[in-house]
Amino acid sequence: MKFLFQWHITEKCNLNCVHCYQENIPRIDLSEMQIESVLNSFKECLNNSPDINFARSDRIQLNITGGEPFYVSYFPKLIEKISACSDWINFGILCNGTLIDNEVAVFLKRRNIRFVQVSIDGDEEIHDQIRGKGSFNKSLKGLEILRKNNIFSMVSFTANRKNYQTFPAVVKASSSIGVNKVWADRIVPIGNAESNNMQTLSEMETEDFFRIMRNEKMRLQKSWFTKTTVSMRRALQFHYAELPPYKCTAAKRLLALMPDGTVFPCRRYPVAIGNIFTEPLSNIRKNGINIMSLSSKDIAGTNCEHCRYKIHCAGGARCISYAVNPGKYSPDPGCWIGRQGNDKERSV
Repeated sequence: MKFLFQWHITEKCNLNCVHCYQENIPRIDLSEMQIESVLNSFKECLNNSPDINFARSDRIQLNITGGEPFYVSYFPKLIEKISACSDWINFGILCNGTLIDNEVAVFLKRRNIRFVQVSIDGDEEIHDQIRGKGSFNKSLKGLEILRKNNIFSMVSFTANRKNYQTFPAVVKASSSIGVNKVWADRIVPIGNAESNNMQTLSEMETEDFFRIMRNEKMRLQKSWFTKTTVSMRRALQFHYAELPPYKCTAAKRLLALMPDGTVFPCRRYPVAIGNIFTEPLSNIRKNGINIMSLSSKDIAGTNCEHCRYKIHCAGGARCISYAVNPGKYSPDPGCWIGRQGNDKERSV
């Protein structure tokens, strides 16, 4: 079983996005000793988690993000240390793309980075409304530089009620550059997203959005002129992607680490399950698995109870459900299956 660690190395950022998940967490810089401690904790977790079946021939996926990871002074030193662990770590970077220049791209290419993901949240007008004036073109420039240096590039799109219909414009811009993959998820109303009333999609909007995604996916598949793909491997998207149901793997196959050592099952599910600087990560993970199991076991009396997908889907995006109805189990608020007493799977 492959495992993903998402390491938020900083809360600092050069942008101030209206839908950012970050809240008023102390803006801590990691010391060299803490960096070494974190890497050792990752390995301890793997060595003491038999269900992961980790062997030296395997590699974990370590995603470096923030805040904005390129915004911190110790970023190059951090990457050097991670690169030195290439016998058991593959690493990628999740960023806003605005600070990528050719020097950065060459540095990453020489350290065998697996991918760089850049967030694009609409056409130029909508993206700049969310992330700041001029950020759209700066992000596209960063993607162009990545492609020129043959670094695998991805675009991530966070859908909300105001921007989801601009997804085709994001795919068009990505395809024109030669981005390898575009994928999307729905916004979780936490952090700035909650305070700025950035609402997650309704049932009808979710289905409409997935229909839009599928159309773009099929359009690219038929094109002779692009290698860009649209990926649909997130909660509920299987209804339109003709893929097996996606199931949340938070804690079991994913952990998110914050700069102060706080560990979440997933960054979008902000329930602290421990601190990496005070206890073994393997123990923290066990605690997280228990919490996530409790959060999804009580489907009795919900629309999930009689759904044919309940075992493999497990209620859709648990993070969105938790944000909308904290403290209790509820189905994904974007799921249209079983509503109003029907079992309609999709409207083609």
